[in-house]
Amino acid sequence: MVVIVITMAFLALIIIIFCRLFNVQLFPASNPKDPVTWPILGCQPEVDRHRNQLMDWLTSYFRSDHRTVKLTSIARSTFVTIDPANIEYILKTNFHNYPKVNIKWV
Repeated sequence: MVVIVITMAFLALIIIIFCRLFNVQLFPASNPKDPVTWPILGCQPEVDRHRNQLMDWLTSYFRSDHRTVKLTSIARSTFVTIDPANIEYILKTNFHNYPKVNIKWV
């Protein structure tokens, strides 16, 4: 039984390495204009890969017809938007329904 589990884990690792080397997407994003989303990790590997130019990478997804991007990770989903209607809805119309974070600037 243990041998089967180890063999399956090894095969899964080989498939993931092969796909990363040859840029094959096993699990494409639900919207092709969003970052690649993996089943458990979400788009965290993509964020980590582009951490040095994170803002440039993120803004590259915004187009005139695509103004909201969904970023998923293990613990949560985050939506980043530049759509004025969405921003007005969040900040003005339905402000109390969205979580706020206390930022302490040091």
